[in-house]
Amino acid sequence: MTATPLDAQGKPAGESVKCGTLAQAEQKQSEDQYRAGYRYGFADLRRDCQKEPPRPRATAPDPDWQKGYDAGAADAADKFCDE
Repeated sequence: MTATPLDAQGKPAGESVKCGTLAQAEQKQSEDQYRAGYRYGFADLRRDCQKEPPRPRATAPDPDWQKGYDAGAADAADKFCDE
């Protein structure tokens, strides 16, 4: 999907730009949250093999971030920690 600016007469007046849908934006946000949580969880366990949950906040962590954190922590545990 693209959008093109129009002049006062309704004729194209600039370069077209790509735009997305709300669903695409939500999917990207979900993926970004997962990746951020994964990196945090992986680094957290890799440091000392002690899983430390995120510090308490006013709101619960984003569910996608939490899934990423858990997956990252599990991968780090498999690679770096003796159990």
